[in-house]
Amino acid sequence: MVAVTSDLRQSTGWAKYLSSQGWEVAEIGAKGKEVKAYVRKIPFLGSVIKIQRPQTVPSTKEIDQLAKKYQALFVKVEPTLSQEQTVAVKDGFELDPNPNLPTKTIWLDLTKGHKELWRGLSKDTRQSIRKTAEKLEIRNFKFGQEEFYKQLAAFYGLLAKSGKRGGFWPTPLKELHQKAWAFGKDALLFLVFSADQPLAGALIFLSGETAFFHSIGSSREGQKQFAPYFLVWEVIKRLETKHLDLEGIEDPRFPQTKKWEGFTIFKRKWGGEEQSYPKPLIKFYRWPIKLIFKIGELFQR
Repeated sequence: MVAVTSDLRQSTGWAKYLSSQGWEVAEIGAKGKEVKAYVRKIPFLGSVIKIQRPQTVPSTKEIDQLAKKYQALFVKVEPTLSQEQTVAVKDGFELDPNPNLPTKTIWLDLTKGHKELWRGLSKDTRQSIRKTAEKLEIRNFKFGQEEFYKQLAAFYGLLAKSGKRGGFWPTPLKELHQKAWAFGKDALLFLVFSADQPLAGALIFLSGETAFFHSIGSSREGQKQFAPYFLVWEVIKRLETKHLDLEGIEDPRFPQTKKWEGFTIFKRKWGGEEQSYPKPLIKFYRWPIKLIFKIGELFQR
């Protein structure tokens, strides 16, 4: 199993981004094992709190104290892979059928080296990459470079085209700007070109020894030229991290991820290890809020 020790949602960059979106960042847990909890205050009502992918899940007592301090309506915990359900259902927590984060993903161990990683690719993926030889060019851009935002806008155009084909709404350009600003040097943008025309692109964020795919987009012409395959393989070769997280695939436990079926097929072509996170947990501190959630669940069935 790939040992990813620093999840994106506990990074300084993610905390900075959420702060820019109106969330307050609080630390919880024993000294030396503090984790970030994100608090969204709701005028006249209290707040909601989420604790995402902590290396150590705080105790129920610590969570209750935080909830009391911020008058929380509920606290949502999404554990990391290395943990069992360490927050007990008997302590008032229950399984939550509506995760905020991908519950299943694929990790690539980049320490294996390019030759072994190449052997791990599907046959059609290797063929697709070979077809792009000497036809396409990849360039990477880092936050702070003069043309970074210009190329980020070009990437957004590719993302919007992918969204239109796939029936999803892409992350707004303004939000991409804010995330890039929050991660700074840990934000990497890759674009594939043919005759200076962008065909495919990927935005990646770094946390510790892991690179996380945020999003990938391509034009129809890019698909015809197998640009997404060339893109991912070149990203794999250029990254200096130990691990790559492809950030989310379809999870049978959660029907709402069925719409990721196309992404899942593509991501499975790269080898790696599929990992399923523990189901999210939620604790309600006011019964009317719990009732509203339960009614909402009925309409989702």
